[in-house]
Amino acid sequence: MTNKIIFFSVFSLICFAAQAQRLIYPGSFRCYSGNGPVMNYWKDSAIMQQFTSELDSLLQQKMQLRLPQHAAPRFVPFKKSGTGQSDAADANQYPKINIDLLEFSTEGYIQQFNLDIRDTAFVREVGSIFNLQLTIQPNAQSTSLSRSLEVFIKNGPAQGMGLPVNNLPVTARGFSQLMHKSLEILLDTSVLHEQIEMKVSQPYIGDNFILAQTAGMPRTEVQSANQISRFTLFNQQQILRWGPQEYRDIVLRGKNKTMLGTSMEEAINENRAAGASEFVFLLQEGRDVVGDQTYQLIMPAQLSARVGQVQTTPFIHPLSGKYHRLVSGTDTIAQFSIRRDVPDPEKKLFFHQVSNGTDPASLYTIAETPSVVPVRYDFLVEGEINGTPFSIGISSGAYIREFFLNKQPISIAIGNKAPERFVIFDASVTATVFNALMLIGFNSYFQ
Repeated sequence: MTNKIIFFSVFSLICFAAQAQRLIYPGSFRCYSGNGPVMNYWKDSAIMQQFTSELDSLLQQKMQLRLPQHAAPRFVPFKKSGTGQSDAADANQYPKINIDLLEFSTEGYIQQFNLDIRDTAFVREVGSIFNLQLTIQPNAQSTSLSRSLEVFIKNGPAQGMGLPVNNLPVTARGFSQLMHKSLEILLDTSVLHEQIEMKVSQPYIGDNFILAQTAGMPRTEVQSANQISRFTLFNQQQILRWGPQEYRDIVLRGKNKTMLGTSMEEAINENRAAGASEFVFLLQEGRDVVGDQTYQLIMPAQLSARVGQVQTTPFIHPLSGKYHRLVSGTDTIAQFSIRRDVPDPEKKLFFHQVSNGTDPASLYTIAETPSVVPVRYDFLVEGEINGTPFSIGISSGAYIREFFLNKQPISIAIGNKAPERFVIFDASVTATVFNALMLIGFNSYFQ
């Protein structure tokens, strides 16, 4: 008898607690992005279910309110009619919770609010801005709570390899974290924040040649500034330095004629016959500081206009053939050819998919329509270094570099104008060879 009384008492308390938390119904849930496809995450039922569960939990914790058990809110674009209500029967039920979610690109945010901050750290560091507006209506005529929050998205510590997505600031996981953190603040009336920042890992475009190949491999971060790069290779600090871009005219006639090999002179004359008239040696010094090696990069090239002419930067076309060299003193360390715009149909970028750049399991379809683009190398470098065949494939706007020795991959490096991060596949490659290849691959003419 006593056990029955205790059971009845506990059951009664549970029922009382449930009744004490009033129901609140999903009202208008709208979204818009002026930046990219981030709102496509709402089409994912798993993300939507997680959001609904967290919203219900936070409403109970912060406001002693809860969603109906059947609640399944959905976000609709601003431009479409309709609300986020999942059940027509709830249309006239109150109180209601309404959420508007907007995303601005940094430039769009500046223009929208007419801000004079185009040259500040804000522009350099903030990749996207989310604006969340939350209201609670006790009835159709009034609003009991109205709050808004701006979230400034910045890139956090990254380990990803691949091509970053330029119009998607967060991964699927990062998007869920963004919404949870924002709801925590908006539903807690004791928290007065109107602006916060979040540092997140940026998403990378899907591919079939980087993500799987680098999964589980240690990443090496590179500190690059002012044409100097520092990194650790095989537990030893390395320092590489690139000198300024220089050139030397190739004089084809007269007493100051440049001494050229027969085959190079023939190649230049063929280009002249086709209408080209200006040829130079592109020069750049490279320094392997720890290895105490000083190199000179020498690349004959054709210009679209005379150097020094007042105009936009002239088009530079490396001379076809294996006429390009990396020298140290009088020794030729590497000799190679350079080709531009070379397709590799076996390697592909999947623009409808994104990942965190580290784990193939994170691959996520962000757009319903497949968009598959074969890789084209901006530059394909092929030759020998110390008698060993090598190649460097530079693609994706000169952001991705693949390094090969004896036709085997030894490294993939990413970086805009300077190395940012790389993965080593072959631990037998020497620091001297690897550093020489980096000096070639990241020289200023391949930008």
